[in-house]
Order: sequence, then C-alpha cells, then structure tokens
Amino acid sequence: MRPFRDHMIPFNVLQQLIRLGGQLFDKDVVKAFIDEISIFPAGSFVKLNSGEICSVVTINKGYPLRPVTQVLYTADGSALEQGRTIDLKSEPMLYITGPEDSRDFPKG
Repeated sequence: MRPFRDHMIPFNVLQQLIRLGGQLFDKDVVKAFIDEISIFPAGSFVKLNSGEICSVVTINKGYPLRPVTQVLYTADGSALEQGRTIDLKSEPMLYITGPEDSRDFPKG
C-alpha cells in the first residue's frame, strides 16, 4: 500500500482499469483480466438486495455478478459468528447492489 494514495476497494480499482483500457492498458488484456478475477473478486465485500453484507468467497466463471458469498452481517447490522454461504448463481431473487468497504462495516 502506498501512503500517498487513498485506500481503494477492488471494485473501484477494476472500474479504473476498465476506464483506462485502450489508453494505458490494452483493452483485450483488461478484458481477459476481468474475465479471470470477475467484477467482484474473491476477498472483496458486497451488499445484497436483502441488506446483508457479504464476503465474496469465489467467483462463478461466466457469471461475473453472481459469485459465491458468505454473509458477515445481517440486514440489521448484526455480525454473524458463522456466516451462511450463498451461491448467487443458484439464488435468482438475491443480487449484489454494490461493493462495500470493510472500513464502513457496522461496529460492535
């Protein structure tokens, strides 16, 4: 981590890569990279339409917006000691509403 740069979550880094594709980076290389790690890479955090905050456990190849997640916080902000795993590919009513920054997680 560079002390002179702001903290960035993986989703924002990928947004910049996509934006700069064709300028600083070869578009085909950027596309191949994103196809490999997905839009929400393993280890990143997301919020579901249910209000739950999850960690991305693994990606589903070919389904960049439907990773396997583990619930860390319930919709009311309660931390789970043992989160349940959700494969979004198998749960059509659940979807990611956006990325989350671990610095913004509920305290307590």
